[in-house]
Amino acid sequence: SLNKYLTRLVVAGSGVPVSPGFLISNKDDIRKCRLEYPLFIKPVSEGTGKGITEKNMLASPAELKEMAEYILGRYNQPALVEEYLPGREFTVGVIGTGDEASAIGGMEIECKNNYPYSVEFKENYQEYCKYIPMAQEFSDECKTVAVKVWNALGATDAGRVDVKADRNGRICFMEVNPLAGLHPIHSDLPILSRMIGIDYQTLIEMIMRSAIKRHNLAI
Repeated sequence: SLNKYLTRLVVAGSGVPVSPGFLISNKDDIRKCRLEYPLFIKPVSEGTGKGITEKNMLASPAELKEMAEYILGRYNQPALVEEYLPGREFTVGVIGTGDEASAIGGMEIECKNNYPYSVEFKENYQEYCKYIPMAQEFSDECKTVAVKVWNALGATDAGRVDVKADRNGRICFMEVNPLAGLHPIHSDLPILSRMIGIDYQTLIEMIMRSAIKRHNLAI
């Protein structure tokens, strides 16, 4: 799942909506991009918001060229370009594996000035972000998408699936984090768990029970 482009292909193949995208592997690919602006660009193989700033929002071919060349040089890897999803953004926590995987809940993420959810914002979320319990009108769809993504990718035990609404309100896959951070204060999975009444110790116990069962261990 670290390769965001391949992850998109698997997720789309499972029937989950994804925003139209294009992979830029070299400078010659930049002019081949035919996606509809505005766009969003990011390194294809980074996590935790690395390589994400307000400059990743693209409004023109000139901005695409500048940021694609920057990512190719700075990160020495392809750049993934996607048509920007303008709707509300959610992250959903998933616990379990296979048929026993379930979405425990989620939260909506609102960033200051509508900036993307970058590593800086994650580390200073109390200043830059607002975390809101997921509205009931989105809950069922977000949870269904999250579990479908989780199982399509063969993820195990615990993690998060990030989704966002398109211009028509349809929930689309953004990213998956199968190794979600577990810092009790700053990490998204413990934060959203607290919102729905699952304390940190209980969360860890749920994860451990899943792993123990998956490995057929006796305790």
